[in-house]
Amino acid sequence: MINKVKKLQKYLGMYVSQRTYTHVVAYLDGMNHAYENEFLKGFREWLIIRFNTGNNLCWDSIILQGLFEEGKIPNLNIEPQDNIFLINTLFDLLNTFLAERESLGLQSIEARYEKWLAEQEWYQSY
Repeated sequence: MINKVKKLQKYLGMYVSQRTYTHVVAYLDGMNHAYENEFLKGFREWLIIRFNTGNNLCWDSIILQGLFEEGKIPNLNIEPQDNIFLINTLFDLLNTFLAERESLGLQSIEARYEKWLAEQEWYQSY
């Protein structure tokens, strides 16, 4: 998977019609569905742990919340310079996640997420 992501990152214009964060997110979501939700499995949980926030959000929103100050999260009309920053950061995060998942395993990420959840005062285990 890491090689597929690196190829996508290198030749992004071949895969998305516009180089925007929302288009890249849509492409990655499509890729995830094509791989029966195995491609990004654990990514959302990994991001929650990394940014210590966003348990109620989808993965692309967790990235936005983690990178921007509260009240300064861009809406769907993201400025060009923010798109470049977001796309580069997204690929950095995704490559780091995939390498970690490959080396440590998905169970390690899931266990850390469960530990993170248990540490939240609002969480109630059933």
